[in-house]
Amino acid sequence: MEDEQLDIVDEHDNVIEQGSRNDIYQKRLPNNQSIRVINILVFNHQGQLLLPQRSANRKLFPNRYDFSCGEHVQIGESYDQAARRGLREELGIDGLPIYVGKLTPKEVSSFMQVYILVHDGPFRYDREGIQQLRWVNKQELQEILHHPEQCKNDLPIVYQWYLQQPGCLLR
Repeated sequence: MEDEQLDIVDEHDNVIEQGSRNDIYQKRLPNNQSIRVINILVFNHQGQLLLPQRSANRKLFPNRYDFSCGEHVQIGESYDQAARRGLREELGIDGLPIYVGKLTPKEVSSFMQVYILVHDGPFRYDREGIQQLRWVNKQELQEILHHPEQCKNDLPIVYQWYLQQPGCLLR
């Protein structure tokens, strides 16, 4: 897998330099610098959320629950472009997700735009990187979130934030 090239941004989300994903994660950015990511919450028509569980062989967050789709925003790419690319690469979907909102490094680990998409599948996904995809309802998700050690770091924060958004689709 090729090392992604990412924009490094200041506290106002302005690009200040670039670097490889591996270098950025190894050197750890100072508090006034960050990267950009997108996360997409995919729902089916019954209001259930698509929740992947990462494989045990993953370098970061093995065996943990993750966002339906997540991507780093690459150099010169917009958040929306990264979201469309992520859907194609991670789930095999050509679609345009709906923007919900933006979180900052004061709330989560980086600048993050959150999107939703309603899609019942089928999905094409990396079976080496993801051990399972499952649909969960609001109660099942709340039970999972009560065990943050089972989730990728920002997952509980983002889902609690999303549940407060007008028009939340999770039932």
